[in-house]
Amino acid sequence: MTTIVFFGRVLPDTHSVTVARIPPVQWALRSDPAFLATLQIAVDESAVTVACDMQTDPGDISALYVHAIDLARAVVNLIAFNRGWPLVVVLDAIERDGRRSQLLPQNPSLEGLCTAFELTRDFEATRNIVLEDPILAITLDDLIRTISTPHYAPIGCARVLDGLRHLIAPGRSDGEQWKELRNALNLDEAYLKFVTNASKDHRHGKRTRIEGDVTQEISIRTWTVMNRYLEYRKRGSGALPIDDFPQMKEGHA
Repeated sequence: MTTIVFFGRVLPDTHSVTVARIPPVQWALRSDPAFLATLQIAVDESAVTVACDMQTDPGDISALYVHAIDLARAVVNLIAFNRGWPLVVVLDAIERDGRRSQLLPQNPSLEGLCTAFELTRDFEATRNIVLEDPILAITLDDLIRTISTPHYAPIGCARVLDGLRHLIAPGRSDGEQWKELRNALNLDEAYLKFVTNASKDHRHGKRTRIEGDVTQEISIRTWTVMNRYLEYRKRGSGALPIDDFPQMKEGHA
């Protein structure tokens, strides 16, 4: 028997949340139905524990982490709904093989996609652009939520593209906005439709399964579009030069 335990908190700390007698939940990997885990959730004075008992160690814990935080949030969301409290569950530590360590969820495939600025180069100029444009700040927040909230990527990424088209051509028709976005940032129509089509069911409340590689590609493309939009704003909102920013077409991330 292998046990992996996730630890975290319910935020904000001003609310104390306790949920008693939570029954264990069984879960099987979609990719391997033979893999079965029993998850036991505990929420005690805002401390969250999710203990996962399995016959074999799954190796990669990403799918297990997503399910653990989904279940913990499902429990806490009922409290939030009942009280009208803005509660958030954060899992920030893991115990595996008897050793406890910090948990650092991240998406390595997104590293290096931001070239519009570095923390030591052009950060101040980019920061000012965002601070002076509340709609852009909200759109950027939508993007970052896609890596902090499981399952939000399809919806959030489509919202980001919608937000950018409104920013780039406010008051124009939908078709004109999409065309202006494509022309200004050198983007093929199919490159963008991959994101919006994949998210359509989710945006309309139909929670169909989206494979991990598709979600990954959605995130990469949206990160790329945001990076180009920031370049566009830094350069005075003129169309990006094709030599520096080649056309992004279907099949290119």
